[in-house]
Amino acid sequence: MKKVYYITTIILSILVALLFAVLALSALNEPTTAITALLISAISDGCLVLSLIGLKKQQHIGGVSLEKIGIILIGFAVLVFIVGLFSDGNLGQAIIITIIAALLGALSFIGGLRLIKRKRTESFSWNTYKELLFEKMPHLSETLNEGVSAKDLKAVESQMGLTFPEYLKELYLTNNGDDNEAICGMIMGLHFLSLDSLLNEWMRLKKIADDPKINNSGSFSSTPMASIKRCYADAKWIPFCTDGSGNFIGIDLAPGPNGKAGQIINFGRDEGNKAVLAKDLNAFFERLVRITKSDDFHIADYDGEDVILLDTDDIEEGFHLTDYLRSPDSVK
Repeated sequence: MKKVYYITTIILSILVALLFAVLALSALNEPTTAITALLISAISDGCLVLSLIGLKKQQHIGGVSLEKIGIILIGFAVLVFIVGLFSDGNLGQAIIITIIAALLGALSFIGGLRLIKRKRTESFSWNTYKELLFEKMPHLSETLNEGVSAKDLKAVESQMGLTFPEYLKELYLTNNGDDNEAICGMIMGLHFLSLDSLLNEWMRLKKIADDPKINNSGSFSSTPMASIKRCYADAKWIPFCTDGSGNFIGIDLAPGPNGKAGQIINFGRDEGNKAVLAKDLNAFFERLVRITKSDDFHIADYDGEDVILLDTDDIEEGFHLTDYLRSPDSVK
């Protein structure tokens, strides 16, 4: 479906470019109309390039490109209309151009937004993971909170002075953490932080990161390939998951020289042995999907509630999630 939409957008871009190129040639005696038509034709050529990039990459950049196409076409429709108002004898042509460009822009913009939203929701592995988990542990669906508003998300980003990666935004727009009073959390037993809790934990960790005496103290095991900074905390580490004992899984926006921004890492009070657990948040949940489907996933009773055990069905021997993910024998 996404491929069809890109191809359709490419065809529309070509048609718009040709239409306004012909209009420009036929209106050479009317400089304002000719120049405007040539500009729109050139912009349509740019839209064509953006669509081709989107078709090739099949990633979010493509979706954003479709959004830009709609905005550009609508913007130029308004520009043409304004030019027409101040051009003698060209108002009729300007209105026609406005209608055509506005319709194409609106269709591209609205269709692109719908497609982006649907495809992101379908492709985001968090949704796959939680539905799979609910099949095995239905009671967990009652512990999950509804998503936050885009306004609340932007407010937290502003307070932190950080821009969340797209997948993290999608996560919180979909769900806002789980019930931290439950024994078993949503993320393989660990709790999924609400946005407010994320902000509070980040502020606490930032105080540590800003104090070199604390942040550089203690022992830290070497990180493979220097992909993670050697410190206790960093203001650009965003926690989204916790064991409730001062340990977190989060997003690293300030990686070491061999790391990648957006990688998923472990950090916290007992996490001197840090590791890259996944290349990004979507890959992290893809890994959890594979674990949930594997023989390493077990459910046991603890104090009257079902809990998740990893690599064993012995309640006394179950792995802590980060210990399991770091294990060479874990599901990759």
